[in-house]
Amino acid sequence: MNEEWLREVRDALQDHQAPPPEGLWEEIDAKLFPKKKRRVLPLIFRWAATAVLVAGIINTFFPERLSPLRSEAKHELMPRPEAITSEDEILMRPVAQEKIRLEKLEHRTVNTPVKLDLPTVAMREVIPFMKDSVLKDESISNERKSRIKLSLFSSQSGSDYSQTIGGFARVSPLSAMKPEMDQVIEGNREQEVNTDIHHDMPLTLGMQVMVPLAKRWQLTSGISYTRMGTYYHSGSAGNAVSVRQEFHYVGLPLEVQYRFFPEQKVQLYASTGLILEKAVLGRERIRYMVEHQLLSEHTERISERPLRFSATAALGVEAKIWPGVDLYLEPQLRYQIKSTSCISTVYDARPVQAGLRVGLRYTFR
Repeated sequence: MNEEWLREVRDALQDHQAPPPEGLWEEIDAKLFPKKKRRVLPLIFRWAATAVLVAGIINTFFPERLSPLRSEAKHELMPRPEAITSEDEILMRPVAQEKIRLEKLEHRTVNTPVKLDLPTVAMREVIPFMKDSVLKDESISNERKSRIKLSLFSSQSGSDYSQTIGGFARVSPLSAMKPEMDQVIEGNREQEVNTDIHHDMPLTLGMQVMVPLAKRWQLTSGISYTRMGTYYHSGSAGNAVSVRQEFHYVGLPLEVQYRFFPEQKVQLYASTGLILEKAVLGRERIRYMVEHQLLSEHTERISERPLRFSATAALGVEAKIWPGVDLYLEPQLRYQIKSTSCISTVYDARPVQAGLRVGLRYTFR
C-alpha cells in the first residue's frame, strides 16, 4: 500500500513546475556580479586636474614657454632698485637710511613697538665684504685683459761648430784672388793640407711688441740684431792662409703666440714664426803665412746681398716678477732655409739649431 501511494505521488509530481518568486534572478545577479559605485567628482575638480596636467606637459616639453611668466613674476616680487650713480652712493645709502630710522625712533614712546630693519643691519655687515670682493674681481679682470707688451730679449740661437776638411777650401772669395795665395799653394806641394773651420756661437739681441689678437692668441713682431763669426785656417803648419769673418745682421721676426693658461700668474705658451735677416755690415781679415812667416795681412769690408730666411718654434714660460714686468724663458728651435749666398755661416753648416731666449716683458696699462 505504501508503495502504491508513493508511486501515485511521484506520478503526480513528475511534470509539476513551480514558478520562481519575483526578484530572485535579479538578486542572484547582484550577488554574482556586484557593481562598483562611481565617485562623482565635482566639475571644478575636473577642470583643475586638467589644467595641472596641461601645465605639467608644457613645462616638461616646452620650458621656454613659461620662462617669460617666471621672469615677470620674479620682477614683480623683487623691489626695483633706484638709480645708482656711484660706488660711494651704494655704500652710504644703507647707512643714511639707518641714521634716519634711528632719528625717528627717538621721537617714539617707550610703549611703541619698534620694528627692526634687519635687511639694513645685515647690509652694513655685508657691504664691506662686497666692496672688497668687487674690487678684487675688478683687479683680476684688469690683469686678465690682453694688453700690448714690449719685450727686450737676448738669445743664443745655436752653438759653435767646428769641422775639418781635406785640401784647400774656398774660405773667402777675396783670398783666392790675391797673389799671396799662389805662394801658399807652392809651399804646400809635398805636404798634407787641411782646412779647419770654426763657427762662433750666434748672439742675438732684440726688441719685440706683442699685440693681442684674441683671448689666447698674440701677434709678435719687432727688430733683432745678430752677430756671427767664422774662422778658417787652410794649408799646413808653416804655409797657410787664415781668414776671420764677422757679419752683423738685422732681422725682422714675425711670430704667432698661443697661451695655454692666460689667467694664471705663471703662464705657459707656444710660438712659431719666421725671421727675415739682412747683413748690414761685414768685415774680413786675411793673413798669409809662408815658411812660418807672415807674408801679408789685409782687412776689407765685404757684403752679402741675398736675404736669409729662418723658421722658428718655441715653448716658453712667463712669470711676473714686478707689477707690469714679466720674466720669460723660451727654449727654441730654428731652421735656416737654404740660402744662395757665397758666405758660409753656422746656419749653413748646421741648418737646425737649438737655442734659449731670455727676456723681460713690460705691459702697457
